[in-house]
Amino acid sequence: MAKDLDAIRDKIQSGGYVPFPLKNVIIRHPHLDKPDNHFDPGGDGKYKVCLIVPEDVASDMAAVGFNVRTFDDGSKYIQATRKPSLGAPEVVDEEGTVVSGSAIGNGSIADAELTTKYWNIGSKPSQAVYLEKLTITDLVKYEGGAESEDLF
Repeated sequence: MAKDLDAIRDKIQSGGYVPFPLKNVIIRHPHLDKPDNHFDPGGDGKYKVCLIVPEDVASDMAAVGFNVRTFDDGSKYIQATRKPSLGAPEVVDEEGTVVSGSAIGNGSIADAELTTKYWNIGSKPSQAVYLEKLTITDLVKYEGGAESEDLF
């Protein structure tokens, strides 16, 4: 089945909330148990996660308007967020058992249920990617970060 990127772009850029599932994404920098307000210490922050996608998927996503970014190692990703007022995103394993967001480490693999919303601010287009649910298919347990004295 051929992809009709023009039809997908039209649907995504329609202005409504559009469901956008992704399979077998690699998780990096998850903030799923509490909102990350590192760059806004006085603010509410956001739940967020970087989702690494294969090169061909990244290319298609960029073609339909997603802001696909590149890590230093060359891997392509999108960032999905969730407002704190909506509560933490649902995170489960393949059996539907709840997985603590704090247990998820970099390199975990998941199926992501996302919603995207596209709009124009003046003449500048903008698109948000909202995280609804992650189904963890291969968990890499978070073991804790490096202590500051270990960095030097």
